[in-house]
Amino acid sequence: MDATGVVPRHLPGRNPFVEELPKIYNIPVEAVLGGANTMYPEYRKTLRSAYVRPEKCVRYCGQNAPGLHLITDGTGRPQP
Repeated sequence: MDATGVVPRHLPGRNPFVEELPKIYNIPVEAVLGGANTMYPEYRKTLRSAYVRPEKCVRYCGQNAPGLHLITDGTGRPQP
């Protein structure tokens, strides 16, 4: 809600921002809007044909966040 009391909303099928998240993270729109079946691990099998993992992270990688310890060596434990 903004200062005038208006709550921004879009009617179904009219949201101009629906593809914003998929473009940023290079994931299919179906994965973002897919509903309950996308929360199960089995859904990953359906993504294999539609999603190609990028070779290198180029945005929102967490490299410059102060105090953030990333898992970089495959142990599952954050590295200092």
